[in-house]
Amino acid sequence: MAHKVRESFAAILTMAMALPGAAHAQAPDFGDDSSTFSKNGECDDMRFTGPGMTATLLIDSDIKHDATDCRNAFNAGRLSYAGGHRPAGGAATTTTINFGDDSSRWARNGECDDKRFSGAAMASILIDSDINHDATDCRTAYTQGRVTWNAGTTVAAGRDSSHIVWGDDSSSWAKNGECDDKRFIGAGMTTTLLIDSDIKHDAQDCRRAYEQNRLELR
Repeated sequence: MAHKVRESFAAILTMAMALPGAAHAQAPDFGDDSSTFSKNGECDDMRFTGPGMTATLLIDSDIKHDATDCRNAFNAGRLSYAGGHRPAGGAATTTTINFGDDSSRWARNGECDDKRFSGAAMASILIDSDINHDATDCRTAYTQGRVTWNAGTTVAAGRDSSHIVWGDDSSSWAKNGECDDKRFIGAGMTTTLLIDSDIKHDAQDCRRAYEQNRLELR
């Protein structure tokens, strides 16, 4: 009798494994461990999402090259597989989004400050001047599924600044979110001492503040 029970169980198990959706029937191709970040306990393959993912920047060259980390996390239920360049929100992919650069004063702090996105990884205060200027944070959060892309986000047109010679960003205080050029006055100015050597050498900060109507020429 016991022999017949074992045979019946084996037959049922075989049938179950043959059914669509059986455990690991759709297991992804994990690839190899040739990534620089392989075997560090975190999955760096952007085809996956979940708590088993790394918190650092995800790059195309790590796809299928962090097999051990991703397989272990996947088998432990800490990752799910989405495939390809995973489209967060099911809309765009990273190749269709212009993330811009990292010139925001809040860049590379682990939070996305670009208001074209929304989600758990977003900063609490968002301003127009950070749009397109927090690329690394937003790209990382997007590929990990912690923000979604809001393609319809619009930004109010800035004030024309083409008549002003802005100069360059060679000031020691450039790109800190405050204008240090003493040719200007207004809420966008730094509260520290203004010196002649910073004139025309804090272009990005001053241009942004001026276009947002937070500065005026003296």
